[in-house]
Amino acid sequence: MKQGLCYRCKEHKEVHHNKKFGVELCDRCYNQLRYKDTSKFRVCSVCGELKLPSKTTEELEHVCHNCLAKNYNKDKANKEYCSVCGRLRTVSERNNSGNPICCPCVRKSRINDINFHKKCPRCGEMKYLLKSRHLRERACRSCCDRARYHDISTHEICMVCNEFKAVGKRDEEGRPICHRCYVTENNRTKTS
Repeated sequence: MKQGLCYRCKEHKEVHHNKKFGVELCDRCYNQLRYKDTSKFRVCSVCGELKLPSKTTEELEHVCHNCLAKNYNKDKANKEYCSVCGRLRTVSERNNSGNPICCPCVRKSRINDINFHKKCPRCGEMKYLLKSRHLRERACRSCCDRARYHDISTHEICMVCNEFKAVGKRDEEGRPICHRCYVTENNRTKTS
């Protein structure tokens, strides 16, 4: 991986030389081109949809990325108790002693460790940068949240205030609750 100009989106970021296309592409553009190539699509043996397979089993059954991730996360054989929080989760990293650490604990430690901080390209502050599907580049949590809030595709009608807003949380049945209503409900339950 190196810094360079992406041939497709013309942005200066981390790029790879792609042998198939013969140009320098960022991950985002490469994945968009790969998913548009329908000649490689197969019927997923789990969900039955025509998608790009992530894995082909020994019996030549194709499994899409979504089904592979769901099955991997459900399988308790792929999980261990995190040495930081004590929860049974998928192992993201191991510490020097070989003890497992889950993804949320790794992220928390990196957010607090200034060695992992970089200058946010949006606000200019030195913070830990996250990937966001709402932005083309990595950004700090505040900028990612701001971009998500302004992205209308994340908006639904809140079941509490009945307004069209960005979804903050969902209840047990999966109904959307805006951030303001969620915070108000949480404060009410804490004081009761």
